[in-house]
Amino acid sequence: MSGGGGGQQQKIQVYPNPAQKELTIEDVFLSDGEVSSLSADGILEDFSISLFNSQNQKVKSGKSTKGKLILDVQDLPNGFYYLHVQKGDELIVEQIQIKK
Repeated sequence: MSGGGGGQQQKIQVYPNPAQKELTIEDVFLSDGEVSSLSADGILEDFSISLFNSQNQKVKSGKSTKGKLILDVQDLPNGFYYLHVQKGDELIVEQIQIKK
């Protein structure tokens, strides 16, 4: 048994933030603080996303393939947006900035 370890968990990673042209949303696996693109069993969950502007209007949506989605945001105006990531029963909300 190891003591004080960080353990293992799956997490959504969103980058870059602020974004100019593309936003990458990725299901990653954390093991003792190290990021890996594969979980212990080699399976990452697919997820769906919705991007909302500050007026709560949906401006983009998509579904991941193999645990990753690249979202084109270059047609969106500068500002703050809210990314809703639905992964199974879990809803993750991240604030995103578009800045060109």
